[in-house]
Amino acid sequence: MEVIKVLLRSEPRDTVLKVVAVMRQGRVVDLDETLAVEAASLAVAQRMPTADSIVLATAQRHAAVVWTQDADFSGKTGVKYFPKTAQA
Repeated sequence: MEVIKVLLRSEPRDTVLKVVAVMRQGRVVDLDETLAVEAASLAVAQRMPTADSIVLATAQRHAAVVWTQDADFSGKTGVKYFPKTAQA
């Protein structure tokens, strides 16, 4: 939902719908007790917000890379961080 909300601020609706279609190709993963503990451990150890630690713990469990422009992830293992650029 966050991606959609941000895109709706600047992109035409048809573009947003195309992005949603690509996102549907992904996989939804349950936040089970074990993953919650892994995420909480990351949050404490790395002083991360809860939502960010859930994203990173989920990626680590599935050997995935987090691609983000969220500066909170900068320098973290398993993350491809791309700083936001100023828009003209």
